[in-house]
Amino acid sequence: MYEPERIRRLKSGTPDEDDRDAARYLVDELKSTMIVGGRDPQGRHGTRYRELYTALQATTERMGIKWRLQHDSLGSFVAANGDVAQMPTLLRSTVIDPLFERLLENLDDPHALRLFEATEPARTGWAVVDDEIAELRAAGAAAVTGHDRAAVARLCREVFVSLANAAYDEARHGPLPQCKDGEGGGTVKLRIEQVIKTAARGGDLADLRGLMVKTLNFANSLQHHKEPDDVEAMVCADATIFVATALRRLTAGERN
Repeated sequence: MYEPERIRRLKSGTPDEDDRDAARYLVDELKSTMIVGGRDPQGRHGTRYRELYTALQATTERMGIKWRLQHDSLGSFVAANGDVAQMPTLLRSTVIDPLFERLLENLDDPHALRLFEATEPARTGWAVVDDEIAELRAAGAAAVTGHDRAAVARLCREVFVSLANAAYDEARHGPLPQCKDGEGGGTVKLRIEQVIKTAARGGDLADLRGLMVKTLNFANSLQHHKEPDDVEAMVCADATIFVATALRRLTAGERN
């Protein structure tokens, strides 16, 4: 139930009787607002979203939790995901729940988020790659069956295809090496490797270059498992996201 007075107190930084309970309450209210506010993201629901998000940020900061929501306005969320109220319930949960998953883990285990806190949100600046990474994260969070895990692996391959298209430039990174006899004719992995070798060239970056190529090969191998188990699917997703975000860091200087 929406409690305006409690939200105003939390928004101002006033401690609640139980800040963890307050944070869970705010998460529930934010989720509800995301569902019902799709048709009017700039109106009453948009204002409510901002108030809830501000209160949640103040509460988590007071608890020493470093966390932020991917969308700082309801309009941003709706623009990225559409009107989720029109989605089937299961699909709706795969869109919304992953946004709060790590925060809720931290509320249950105060050390969880500190152990796995990312340097920054996994965004590369390449719109298609970022959209597919977000889809990959949602699919990974919802994966239950073998079919679900295989879908995660397929999404990893799609991320690599888009990453190769976005990052590789023959004029900048040079022509691709000839495929050896017996190898497939695909160039996705070759293009990503070529960008890594060019952007991370030099002896001082040899270890980074080796790490990225090995991670690329590892993720590429896992992506082709027909029936990946839970660990294989999730590690494959982690490795894929690492390659994408690390490649963006390496190429940032090239494009600036």
